[in-house]
Amino acid sequence: YLFLFLLFAALFIVFSFFVKRGDLYQLDHYVEQTMTVSPNSLWYWGSWVLAYLYLPLIVVLISIFCLFLLRRQPFETKLLLLCLGSWGFSEFFLKPFFQISCPSSPLGKFFSLQEVANSPLLHFYALKYPCYPSGHTVGYVIFFGYLAFLSFLYLKNKFWRWIVISLAVLVIILIGPSRVYLHVHWLSDVIAGYLLGFTILMG
Repeated sequence: YLFLFLLFAALFIVFSFFVKRGDLYQLDHYVEQTMTVSPNSLWYWGSWVLAYLYLPLIVVLISIFCLFLLRRQPFETKLLLLCLGSWGFSEFFLKPFFQISCPSSPLGKFFSLQEVANSPLLHFYALKYPCYPSGHTVGYVIFFGYLAFLSFLYLKNKFWRWIVISLAVLVIILIGPSRVYLHVHWLSDVIAGYLLGFTILMG
């Protein structure tokens, strides 16, 4: 795991250097401009479902944390706290550090507003806060990767174990493209989110 951690960390640092230098500017804008949203498509509604998963995820995370505390499982508790702390670091330190703004298209702003449940504070955060790396992507890689890890350790039934792991992997794969599709992130935001998410997960 140490090798993978160092590999993903190095890739994230190098990739961020090129993004900050502006090397992916044209590619990001090309992808954003050519991405057509179809409200009648399955991918559109699937992207919405993925976007709103963060709301029940908060409840699930709190429940898992309380369960570990009650069962006195310090390893799992510390691991969960480390994952959450690292995600918070990416949201509240790395995003202001890189200062890369979100797509400014009206469609992207509309989707950002819809995702934050009509809260004025979250509206400001969604529209004004930097977008690099993608918080959804980082968070979903961490959470669903952690869920797959716990399933592998504790689910004794092989069928359900692989069902849960397969669903977790599917969500991780789909969350990135869905963020680009909804025009709320650049392609580079999502790639960086995957790299950082796997860095944290392997750490």
